Amino acid sequence: MDTTKLIKDLQKVNGNMCLSLSIPTVKAGDIEKNRIRWKNAVSSLKSECEKLDKPFKEIADALNAYADNNDFWAHQELGLVGYFSDSVNEIVKLRHEAVSIADVGETFNLYPLISELQAHSSVYVLCVSKNKTSLHIAQGGILTEIDISDNVVRDYDEAMNFDEDTTSVQHHSVGGGDAIHHGNGATDEDDTVRTRQYLKRVDDGLMEIIQGQSIPLVLACVEEYLPLYKQVTAYKNLSDAIIAGNPDDLNDDKIMEDVNCIMTDLLGQTVKNFLDRFNETASRDLLFDKVSEFRSAIKMHNIDTVLINEARFSQMESEEVNKLTRDIVGAYHNGSKVICITDNESEYAVLGIRRFAMETSATV
Repeated sequence: MDTTKLIKDLQKVNGNMCLSLSIPTVKAGDIEKNRIRWKNAVSSLKSECEKLDKPFKEIADALNAYADNNDFWAHQELGLVGYFSDSVNEIVKLRHEAVSIADVGETFNLYPLISELQAHSSVYVLCVSKNKTSLHIAQGGILTEIDISDNVVRDYDEAMNFDEDTTSVQHHSVGGGDAIHHGNGATDEDDTVRTRQYLKRVDDGLMEIIQGQSIPLVLACVEEYLPLYKQVTAYKNLSDAIIAGNPDDLNDDKIMEDVNCIMTDLLGQTVKNFLDRFNETASRDLLFDKVSEFRSAIKMHNIDTVLINEARFSQMESEEVNKLTRDIVGAYHNGSKVICITDNESEYAVLGIRRFAMETSATV
């Protein structure tokens, strides 16, 4: 599933009744807990429809059909979100624990997908060995291979063949013109030079595909390759993290397992960078830590970055959760950077940095 594309597609849907519901789920071992959470969410949706005098019966069958599917509930991830309307029936399994939402509106509440996208972000994985090269993108918890065959050398041998005309091996012609080659067997230094040449060939082709992007690039390779690749790459977002080992021996599940660990570390660094910036901002007028201030800044399109603490949602009424998450979606679509975390020790639901100082902050 391409989470970014799904967000864009669902964002276009407008109608008299767009239903959004999300629940945390158990991956395995407790089918009934998942089913009960779903039924409770459906019941909450029904109540919302009744409050708004919206017809619920038309869509009830689609919602209830999932409740009776044992196989469906036996194979879950950590969260589940569903979107339903006259033209949409979309269920997405989430790789992080979802906020509980039961929301009815003229548009969908896309917060669970935005939180999922941010939690897993996106990472390029370049698998490179002497036998092959391949590129994957990990996005929304899914690993997808990208076709690079038109741009990137297939393997070490192909890269070295490109270098035949500029080889450093000395030779001269004698007699009938046959070349006589001089030199000893390959040394470790020779191997390093050739490996660097190979990686440079790989990077040259790769830059035709990803140059200028901000998505981190992680190598899956033997450890000796990473420092050499750092020397030759033109990509500004090469990660220091590595999926170490021969990628020929790695399957997609193993790569994704390691990528998830890397993404967790990247999110931790993102949060640290934000908090450092928040604490070091000299103009306190640029900062906010209240939901009312957050909403005032949204109206002015005046949010640079906002840190959302989902742990505080559990203390709010469901209607307030629906409203706040929709506000966050609005900030996201206005170009604000949204960072979602779960911090049980923090008292703040939101912390943010404005783009410019506001003379007054109206309370909503």
